[in-house]
Amino acid sequence: MADPTPLDLSGADGPDYSKLPPPPGPGDYDGGKSAGEGQDGKDDGKKCGTHSSEGSPGHQGLQGNSGQKGGTGNHGGDFTFKATNMTGNWPVNTSGGKGGGGQTGGEGGTGQAGGAGGKGSKNCKGSDGGPGGPGGIGGTGGDGGTPGDGGNVYINYTSGNPTFNGLLTRGGTAGLAANGGKGGQGGKGGLEYGKGGGTGKGGEGGKASAIPTGKTGNVYVNGVSQ
Repeated sequence: MADPTPLDLSGADGPDYSKLPPPPGPGDYDGGKSAGEGQDGKDDGKKCGTHSSEGSPGHQGLQGNSGQKGGTGNHGGDFTFKATNMTGNWPVNTSGGKGGGGQTGGEGGTGQAGGAGGKGSKNCKGSDGGPGGPGGIGGTGGDGGTPGDGGNVYINYTSGNPTFNGLLTRGGTAGLAANGGKGGQGGKGGLEYGKGGGTGKGGEGGKASAIPTGKTGNVYVNGVSQ
């Protein structure tokens, strides 16, 4: 019997998102509206009756969107073969597929602009604008994908002297976890000397798969584990 053509029953790799761009931003807080304005000063005759107030501080920007988790690798297929006479080399691949890489987290949203300070009057001073809100925290990176297990091989024959060079039943490897997204930009300070907000914190990185390597498939020849 001539050597058979190599048989590939390996599992497909999981979808990989590591090369995708980060997900889109979360948008502006409250639709991009500035924080509340301060109260204007009001005169009381020849003196200031009601003092103006500072603008409200801007709210922190929205957190960035999380990256896509890497796809799960497929398990290798099982191979079963029965023959009366079996010779030659039998290269069979039932390896598990690799887990896919995660997607980088999205950038955090821009902080809300601080509110304008209250206006002054003839006898009242105007107030400072509110500080801009800090930028949003970056999105969490996508987790690494889980690997697939190797398939089992069952071979039964009555006579012959076959070999199994190139027999692969190993499990796949896990996908890589992705980095977190960048922190968002701080919001603008309100009119009349409001301070700008600081840049948001970067997002957390994705988690590595709890299963770094898939299980190796078993090989049984005439019922005996190899």
